[in-house]
Amino acid sequence: MTLTGYYESIKTTSGFVTITLGNLGDPYSWFVYDRTKKTWSSEIGWTKKYSIDTKTHILVGFGYFPEAKMFNTYFWIHL
Repeated sequence: MTLTGYYESIKTTSGFVTITLGNLGDPYSWFVYDRTKKTWSSEIGWTKKYSIDTKTHILVGFGYFPEAKMFNTYFWIHL
């Protein structure tokens, strides 16, 4: 499990949480609160990592932005 928090005294507070579930993947959630505008942004989602060989890795995932009612898909290749 990874929990990361960030606080910027004038403008924003944010956090990121992910839990590794082995072969099932990694559910995650993040949020950002803008104190000057009094607005929230957040996303919840799931990622899964695959290793092609010792030097090539792929990450696929999807997320949902509740504020925008929008789904995102992710595809990264790490060489």
